[in-house]
Amino acid sequence: MKYRDALKDLQFDRSQKFVLSGEESYLKEHFINAAKQKHPDIDHFCFFPGDEEEIKDILSSSSLFGDRLIILRNYDEMKDLSELVKKVEGLLIVVLSDEANLKLAKATKIISCCTHAQCSKMGEFGRDYPTWIVSKAEEKKYLFLDGAEDLLYKLVGPDMFDLSQEIHKLMLYKDATKTIAPEDVEKVVGRAASYSTYDLLDNLLRKDVKKALICFDSYAQDNDSFGELVWFLGHYLEKMYRILLMNEKKILPESMADILHLPVFLIKTRYLPRCIGIGKSKIVEAMESLCAVEVSLRTFQSEPRILIENFIFSFGK
Repeated sequence: MKYRDALKDLQFDRSQKFVLSGEESYLKEHFINAAKQKHPDIDHFCFFPGDEEEIKDILSSSSLFGDRLIILRNYDEMKDLSELVKKVEGLLIVVLSDEANLKLAKATKIISCCTHAQCSKMGEFGRDYPTWIVSKAEEKKYLFLDGAEDLLYKLVGPDMFDLSQEIHKLMLYKDATKTIAPEDVEKVVGRAASYSTYDLLDNLLRKDVKKALICFDSYAQDNDSFGELVWFLGHYLEKMYRILLMNEKKILPESMADILHLPVFLIKTRYLPRCIGIGKSKIVEAMESLCAVEVSLRTFQSEPRILIENFIFSFGK
């Protein structure tokens, strides 16, 4: 089913089951928020990989407690629960990770018993993203001028989360006139032509060694010293560890976001699911390795690039 058709179906029935797949996290998060807004009077429960026993209890009792919204995030990393899902009464949203293989048995089973909505990136080299940028601005009575939307897409790339953030920044900057020109985009929007430290972190959390090395190579071309990179990675790995600790204490992602000063959508869609897959012990091991890298960089014990690349290889194991 098309994504927009699935959104329309949310309005009419509280006993539907949806599975969301595809690489566009923004659309998945938008769908979940739409479900909460359309049914504000029902309880909602959100679960991640590792919560399977609790999920079984909730799914088994769903018919006893009336209307509720149940969200299963990164289902492809959970144990197979498709037989329980078939019997669920209430609104259920199953979210597959961005990298999920839809041909695997677990994915095909869950898709067969739910309405499947694809959350895919738009045509990377077409007009789809610029058109979406213009429509988002028009919702708030803003106007892009002289191809400013094309420049924004060129600078940011095909990521709806990042694009929505930059659109918001531009709206704040041009609140008086409500018109956005190419020079405004040049002044306000950060360039994404080269990989950032965030890209490197994201691929490390995915355990994608190849892409992490590509990101590091891009970073190394513009930086002679790697001290700031080591600090950044250590700083964020500490946040990832704290996310896992808070998750164990059943602290909600919204509260994690306030404590850690991170966007809640990133915690929900990226950091928490990936950290659960990595585990606390691996993150602690990585932080200890970074400390050793930092000491070696300060004392010139080894070639800096080799130190970072060895760290990336060890993290990906």
